[in-house]
Amino acid sequence: MSDLDHFLCYPVKSGSQLYTPDIQQVTVRDQFLPINLGIKVNEPDMLCNPVTKTIKGKLPTPRERPGLHLFCYDITHQASAVYGFKYDNQFQEAATAKADPMKQLCLPSHKQKRKNEEGFPALPPKLPLLSGLSHFTCYPVRPDMIFNKKNIKLEDQFKEYTVDVTGPVRLCNPAKKRVTFRPPNPGQPNPPRKSYNWVTPTLHLVCYRITSKAAAPGARTRVHNQFDGRPRAPGTWRTATPGAPTELCLPSYKQKT
Repeated sequence: MSDLDHFLCYPVKSGSQLYTPDIQQVTVRDQFLPINLGIKVNEPDMLCNPVTKTIKGKLPTPRERPGLHLFCYDITHQASAVYGFKYDNQFQEAATAKADPMKQLCLPSHKQKRKNEEGFPALPPKLPLLSGLSHFTCYPVRPDMIFNKKNIKLEDQFKEYTVDVTGPVRLCNPAKKRVTFRPPNPGQPNPPRKSYNWVTPTLHLVCYRITSKAAAPGARTRVHNQFDGRPRAPGTWRTATPGAPTELCLPSYKQKT
């Protein structure tokens, strides 16, 4: 599944939001949702870095797109359905679980780590295209099967970790997103809109709880995506401080049951 990286996810404390587009409405649609669902986007709560995973006795699974991250926002909405699904990945085959109502929207994002006390490094001449990664809608899950704990090694742009993987906690579906902007002129009949398609519609992320003795990376970051910041104006990017990592997300195939 080299078209989609593994991701290591950190809870974040968000800093200042210096720029955001003038958004009127956000709708999403995924393989659980037959029609567009209106959502309210709240504060960000998670940063997910592409990560290299190593299981003892096996070749490492490297990160292929180190410049493309996921920045996830808490969301609220009116949907209440619970979904059954079956999934396969490098940890589990033909596993089944139930997905509770959606809790997060994750956006493809650029991320910079603070270099030192002097501040952040200069932006590279060219940033990776955010269109190379899907948006994801994420659901808390209740697994139907027992998961055998695994001990693995991980390496991302912050540091190296040895962690125990204890079981699935979240399913993230590739999603279509549509944003309606507030019109510059009140009463304008056709407000501007922008739509984002999924990039890898058959590849999902199943996220597993991890435990480790590692402390938080202590790296202040700044993030740019379609909600936060202008691409070539890093002073407008949102700042965030990650805590210790809590989840590892694996590329997965999924079927609704």
